[in-house]
Amino acid sequence: TDLWDREDTITALATLGNQLHVLREWLIQRGSYVGEADRLIVYEDTIDNEGVFAARAVAPGGDSLTFMGHKSFYLYRGLTSLEDRGSKIARSLLNVDGELDPATNTRAFHVYNAESQTTLFFYPTANDTRPANALILNEVSGAWTKRSFAHDFTCGATYASTTQLTWDTAPGNWEQYAQDWSSRSLNSNS
Repeated sequence: TDLWDREDTITALATLGNQLHVLREWLIQRGSYVGEADRLIVYEDTIDNEGVFAARAVAPGGDSLTFMGHKSFYLYRGLTSLEDRGSKIARSLLNVDGELDPATNTRAFHVYNAESQTTLFFYPTANDTRPANALILNEVSGAWTKRSFAHDFTCGATYASTTQLTWDTAPGNWEQYAQDWSSRSLNSNS
């Protein structure tokens, strides 16, 4: 199989081990290096009739990927089957009457938090221009929770301060600061 043999849109690329995986809207393919003069990589279909509609809704996890598919959340290990990670919670999101807005579903994205070992899948609803809701997967227990935020998001990342500002190490004096002392601008890496 070649990458041009399908009308299906490529939504994401990911590496697992030494293989390139092509995630399309309704198909997942595995690319293996063969090193021939006329073909460097051979692609084979691994998953048919399921795929990824939002490029940023694919969460890499070392030797696997967790992604938001059309029917559920899945764990993909590069083989010819998917492990269901949340079909019950996915129904409230992905069904015809689910919360996910089909007109803006490509704005869905994930954020992995290594400290809490959670993956947050943000998604837009009919009332959102950008995602303000998230389904949160606890990677240790496999439990799901839902959270609505007061503000919407276009992307996310985890925050890690490399230094800690204290009262003794703060530069200047009280009168020089117009912002709140709880402001992030006083912390490095904010």
